[in-house]
Amino acid sequence: MRLLTFILAASLLISCKKTDPTAEFNTYLGSIETLKLPADINSIKPSANYDTTLFKKFRHSDAKKPCAKLPISDTVFLIVEQMNFSEENMIRTVSTTGRQLDMKPLFAKKEDCSSDYGFSCSRNISINSDNSIMVIDSVRQSDINANGGIVEDSEQLRVSQRKWEIDGSGHFIAGKVVNVDSAILSRMALGMKGTLSDLVSQNYPAITDTAAFHFKVYFVDLDSRKPNVIVSFTFDEDGATHEASDVVLVYFTQKRGKWSIENTEMVPLSSLDN
Repeated sequence: MRLLTFILAASLLISCKKTDPTAEFNTYLGSIETLKLPADINSIKPSANYDTTLFKKFRHSDAKKPCAKLPISDTVFLIVEQMNFSEENMIRTVSTTGRQLDMKPLFAKKEDCSSDYGFSCSRNISINSDNSIMVIDSVRQSDINANGGIVEDSEQLRVSQRKWEIDGSGHFIAGKVVNVDSAILSRMALGMKGTLSDLVSQNYPAITDTAAFHFKVYFVDLDSRKPNVIVSFTFDEDGATHEASDVVLVYFTQKRGKWSIENTEMVPLSSLDN
């Protein structure tokens, strides 16, 4: 009888010492900042006061620091983590016990993407207010002449976008890839040369001849929360051509499949790095 009592007491003691994984993971989640939507994946900074001990238990093997959490349902969370050996972030879904449900290599740079002479590519990932994820890939490519130089005005830009949804089980569901003729936006921006010249001349009053300004589109992004087109320019002065330290931001809006210019502003090129 004494032996049975001892065994029961020992069993109760052991069971009391068992850690509740759900409670432990909730403690970890509580130490991570909640994501505010909409958000750009790579603009999300690591959480300041996260639980370092629990992070080691619940982190992904490729993660260096936790950034933010986003509740998808009562049982599913999306986690944003900063990757090892990179400043880029990754996203994955987990259950309320910390068990990983799904992960996609939705990183800021395409896995097969690398810059080369006359070629570059970029990837923008954002989480929308409805918890959907938008991935926009841009590829720029210029022709190379027989002398190994880039052919002037030969640059072509291809843009594709794909929307992802997160289902009730925490799995990423991919939508169709939509290829967008972003050249339309470029032509529209350059087609408003008179407006661009007027805007620039307000900030460069010493240059009275607006024909001295030369504009070129060098960036296109279809995320409507950002400037869709960034226009750089040079100007002629004192017999020389100078690179401007400012750029013009052009915001487009799309209604019923048609694009129109909503707003423009000029900012220092250095401010785009912030």
